[in-house]
Amino acid sequence: MLDILADLPGTPGQFDALFWTVRPKFALLSLGAILLAALAWRGAPLGKIAAGPMLAGGLVSLAMLVTAPHDPMMMKGHSAAWIALLALAAIGAVRPVLATRTG
Repeated sequence: MLDILADLPGTPGQFDALFWTVRPKFALLSLGAILLAALAWRGAPLGKIAAGPMLAGGLVSLAMLVTAPHDPMMMKGHSAAWIALLALAAIGAVRPVLATRTG
């Protein structure tokens, strides 16, 4: 893998700077999934169902980012969280009454 970088222009220091842009991005995505899970939990029963994978995915991806950032589980956590959000949004777009809180 590192052989691929050998032919690219630039110095290793320039690639090291990417660490400080990529890691915070994934941390913010994880935090966003966790906060969106909290908002979904406050809504309709379907939102409570979607909040589970959103929270679990956000927590797993954040934990993997801190402990083992190259572990594929980090991206699987993000995938689970954002697929649950996409499913909730798609259902809410077709049948809003199922995804919105009433009363």
